Amino acid sequence: MRIAVLGTGMVGRALALGLAGAGHEVVIGTRDPAATATREVGEATFADWLATIAGVRLLTSAEAAAVADLVINATNGESSLA
Repeated sequence: MRIAVLGTGMVGRALALGLAGAGHEVVIGTRDPAATATREVGEATFADWLATIAGVRLLTSAEAAAVADLVINATNGESSLA
């Protein structure tokens, strides 16, 4: 199944990792992929973390939702409405 996870925080990353590990085609949606890629996640950048998960891509939220069969909103409450 093609799944879009909207949100790049701890919950979004955990869901993307688990779903990809279960064999799903996963994309992660964010407002600004270029800015997200350079954001620090632990001791690495988001792009470095993403590179450890085969096949998972980072797209805008709209792009991610457009290619998915299922969309999971893993954004924080304040961001969800926007």
